[in-house]
Amino acid sequence: MTLSLMEKARFSVDPGNRLRITGLRKTISPAGKFSIDPAQRLVYTLSESPTWRRKNGGIPSKFVFDGAWRLTPEYNLELIRHSSARDPRKERLVLKCVSLINKFDALIFELTGSHGEDRDSLTRIELTGKWQADELNRIVFCVTSKVIPSTLVFAGAWELNRNQQLVYTFEKTDLKTKTKKIHELLFVGYWQFDSRNRLAYNLQASSLSSFSFRAQLESPNLYPADNMIKYRIGIGLARPVSVKQKIISLYGVWKLSRRYAASFEMQYANGCFHRMEFGAAVAFNKKNEITVALTNKQNEPLGITLTYTHKFFKSLDAQTFVRLRKSAYDQRVEAGISIPF
Repeated sequence: MTLSLMEKARFSVDPGNRLRITGLRKTISPAGKFSIDPAQRLVYTLSESPTWRRKNGGIPSKFVFDGAWRLTPEYNLELIRHSSARDPRKERLVLKCVSLINKFDALIFELTGSHGEDRDSLTRIELTGKWQADELNRIVFCVTSKVIPSTLVFAGAWELNRNQQLVYTFEKTDLKTKTKKIHELLFVGYWQFDSRNRLAYNLQASSLSSFSFRAQLESPNLYPADNMIKYRIGIGLARPVSVKQKIISLYGVWKLSRRYAASFEMQYANGCFHRMEFGAAVAFNKKNEITVALTNKQNEPLGITLTYTHKFFKSLDAQTFVRLRKSAYDQRVEAGISIPF
């Protein structure tokens, strides 16, 4: 049985982001352009003439590669290709990227020199999928593929910017100047407390992508006057796995409504506010302080207790303090009154 060209040839990517073909009569790097098809496969479309392709052994006008996608330590895009069942070789096709751009449910890679003679030409290829956090609290992008599921791991630690938005910062060597430049991936979204020891960041305008981080409150007892919540988060780094501990501080304003529901309002970019609503169990302690134990939408405890002092309400809203105390005493509940979410 004769082998097809795809089985005889060896494939890689040359320094100019062209497909390199070896294993035939000679090594060639035909002019062309990389793209991603709807099945999340890598496609290389040749721009060479039919005459050129016939002279070089009947090269087809397009190559399609299946495989698993990976993000290299240099933040380039790699496809680990499985040739066929008869030819189980694994080949690495590494596309050298100028920059990365994140969208709500997609990841875009910018390539240069991938087609024609103009090596300054720019090509964008896009993988679709969803953003999420892995078990080590790292940012990952899961590629949508029915054939070979792939996960691109951003191994470094992420941060919060001054607008309380999630930012991933990394260094990448410029292909021209060979100097390192700082790149950022900004994820526009808002924070949410979904469950005990979990901290969620939901991406704006996306129904698929969100981050759920394992986190621990620095202190379960909070004072609303501080206008801040601190979480301790461990983020896994390079292999062998090491975990970097960091403190995430979220700033906002605690409020109690007339129905005694609690909320935490945070300000993000461009003066945009987002309010998190909570169920609450309100009680008075021996120090004549109001304590509010928060619950989520499923009435599950979040492990967060707000403590309102008489001094705090005296300077802010004395009537609210009196109303809460009277309500609690009228109910004759020692431990507190449960407020539905």
